[in-house]
Amino acid sequence: MKKIKYIILSMAMLLMFCSSAFAIEASNGAEPAMVTSYPASEEATARYEQGAEYCMEKGYMVGTGKDFDIDELVTRAQIVQTLYAKEGKPSTEKIQNNFTDVPEGKWYSEAVNWAASQELVAGYGNGKFGPSDILTREQVAVILYKYAEYKDLNLDIRVAVSDGNTHSWAEKQVNWALGNGVLSGTSRGIAPRGACTRGMLAAAWQAFDENVEQAA
Repeated sequence: MKKIKYIILSMAMLLMFCSSAFAIEASNGAEPAMVTSYPASEEATARYEQGAEYCMEKGYMVGTGKDFDIDELVTRAQIVQTLYAKEGKPSTEKIQNNFTDVPEGKWYSEAVNWAASQELVAGYGNGKFGPSDILTREQVAVILYKYAEYKDLNLDIRVAVSDGNTHSWAEKQVNWALGNGVLSGTSRGIAPRGACTRGMLAAAWQAFDENVEQAA
């Protein structure tokens, strides 16, 4: 009887842990990492809502169902769609699809193929792109840094923050994003490995336009 109770308790604890963490693969093709989503403060929520309005007005992002849903986690497909929309959705007629998990005709197909052709994003090296994989905040910083580089915009590193949690392949990009206001702290600090929400991404794009693109 005690053994059964122990098994039930162990399973309950495992379910509680899994409800707050999501396994994804890193943007550099590394092993799956654990990604946690942290609740936003009132100040951050206001900033995310402002970013959502901005991005919908610009056409970078659209709502999901009844509203924008600032707390929904961002996937790889979603962020490349924002890149593609920001660039005015250029033609992909002559661009080849190199990903077996990006079928033709999906809402993100053209965006993924275009972004990959411009080397703004890459697959996992096995013919997979992982369109449904959840993005971390540091991965978003890497992608937006690549986009700034693509547009020949400011890449100055204005701050040097080391919290011990940022992967080495993302340190420069995270510091660039923090220094330009593209990323801001969370209730748990910088949280580079934390999941990025739609609200965070929307606020990041607004800050990118105002602090990086318009300042060029």
